[in-house]
Amino acid sequence: MSIPTEPIGSVPRPRQLIDAMQDASAGRLEPAAAAAVAEEALRDTLARFEATGSPVITDGEQTKPSFATYPIHGLENLAPDGVTIPFADGHTRRLPRLTAGPFRYRTRAATYVTAARRHTALPVKQAVISASALSLLYPADAIDGYPREQFLGDLVSKYKVMPPGVVDPSQVSTDFFAGRAAMVMLSTGALTFIREGAKFPYKVAFVPRQQRNAAPIGGGSMVIFKTLSPEQREAAWTFLTYMTSAETLGKWSRATGYFAPRKSSYDLPEMKSFIDQHPDALVALKQLEYAQPWLATYNVVAVRKALEDQVQAVLSGRQNAADAVRVAQKGADEIMKPYQEKLAQPGAM
Repeated sequence: MSIPTEPIGSVPRPRQLIDAMQDASAGRLEPAAAAAVAEEALRDTLARFEATGSPVITDGEQTKPSFATYPIHGLENLAPDGVTIPFADGHTRRLPRLTAGPFRYRTRAATYVTAARRHTALPVKQAVISASALSLLYPADAIDGYPREQFLGDLVSKYKVMPPGVVDPSQVSTDFFAGRAAMVMLSTGALTFIREGAKFPYKVAFVPRQQRNAAPIGGGSMVIFKTLSPEQREAAWTFLTYMTSAETLGKWSRATGYFAPRKSSYDLPEMKSFIDQHPDALVALKQLEYAQPWLATYNVVAVRKALEDQVQAVLSGRQNAADAVRVAQKGADEIMKPYQEKLAQPGAM
C-alpha cells in the first residue's frame, strides 16, 4: 500500500558536498569548484526524490548554507555571537547578531526554487525561514541609528516576510488551516479551536524569545458591587463561588484552551486524563513562569490603543519607527493628562 507524501526541509548531504563547503569556507577550494559540487548534489537529490514517485519534491536544502540564515549569509553587518536556539534532541544552532542597520536580504528562498527547476519539471517545495526567527537577529541592546521598531518594519515592508498591515484576527487561523501560514501567534483561548480544526500535526510552543523568555498575560475580573442589597450580595457570592471552583475552571479550560487559574483544577481526575491526551494544554501553564506584568494605568484601554495604533502604522509602512514612537508617546501623554493634573492638586496623594 502506498502512502502519499510530500517532503519538505533538509536531507543529509553527501560527503563530497560537505567537504567542498568546508574547503570553500576555509579558502582551500575555489567558489566555482564548490558550486559545481553543490549543483551535482542538487541534481542527484531531485532525481532520487523523483524516483520515489512523490508528486511534489524538494531540493533537500542541499545548497543552503543554513536553513535559518540563508537569506543573510555573507552580509558584512553580522557578528557570530547571536542567540542560541536549542532543539528537542539536545543540539543547538547559534544565529548571527545584527551589528548595524539597515537589515537586508541577500538571498531569497525563490533563488533555490529557480535552481531546482533546472533539473525537474515537478512542483518543488521550499522551506522559508519565519519572520519570528529572523527577528532574533536584532540584539538585546539597541543598535545606534537603527531602532528595533525600524528593523521590524523593514522585515515587513521591504522584505515581505509577513503580510503587511493589520492582519484580520479571524484570517490568521483560516490561513493556518489552509496551509498559507506556517506559524501563528494566537491567544491560548484558541487552542481547542486549533486542535479541532487542524487536519494535520501541529505543535504548541512558548512565545519566541531573544535573550530571555517572556509572555504577555491578560484576563478579566469578577467583582461584587458594594451598593447591592444583602440578598443580591449573597446571590453574587454564590455565583462567583461556582464560577471560580476547581471543577468549573477545569471544564472551562478544557473547552477553550485557556489555563485554569486554580492549581487545584489540575489535581482533578478528569483534568489529569485530559492532560494525558492533550499535553499541549500545559504549554501556557508552564509559560506562566515567564509572565510579565499587565500594563495597568489610567484609562488603560485608550493608552494601549495609542501604542498599538503606531505599531500597526509601522507594520503597514505608513509611519517610520522614530515618528511612530513620538506619536505614541504624545497620544499616551494626552490621555494621561487629566490624571496627572488631578495628582498635581494639593492633597491629591
